[in-house]
Amino acid sequence: LAGKAVIFKCLVKKLQEKELPALDEDFVSDISEESDTVEEYREEVRNKLTEKKTAEAKRAKENAVLEAVISNAQMEIPDAMVETRQRQMAQEYAQRMQHQGISMEQYMQYTGMTTQMLLDQMKPQALRQIKTRLVMEAVVEAEKIEATEEAFEEEVKQMAESYRKDVDEIKDL
Repeated sequence: LAGKAVIFKCLVKKLQEKELPALDEDFVSDISEESDTVEEYREEVRNKLTEKKTAEAKRAKENAVLEAVISNAQMEIPDAMVETRQRQMAQEYAQRMQHQGISMEQYMQYTGMTTQMLLDQMKPQALRQIKTRLVMEAVVEAEKIEATEEAFEEEVKQMAESYRKDVDEIKDL
């Protein structure tokens, strides 16, 4: 029938339209544990967005500083160190695939990649991670930075929440 005019007859069984709920106290009580009124909810959302944007700006600034330091740092990284990190990254990737129900063999078949191609693809990131770690270690040593027990506990707590794991499990890791 390509290129020919056709007529289709259809039976419409149902028409639906999305209806947004009214922004009122009932709606707010359903979606927020912290707010009771619409104004409180708006303030809550505003604060969360502000916190998110502030954190993003801080991360961007930290990344820019770190990138500048790394690009100016003079260091020689042994190939063995890069290869080790590449293999670690490939293992981590394989574990993530496994959690999604895909084996590395299946992934390789689907993508047409080889293990060497995957390792080659990971090399720039492995190199950057190594440089970052070395620069950070040098800064920590030069500035004599030490984590307090409270800061450690807070970081572990945040990681546990982020990964939805028990605090003791994160500490073991």
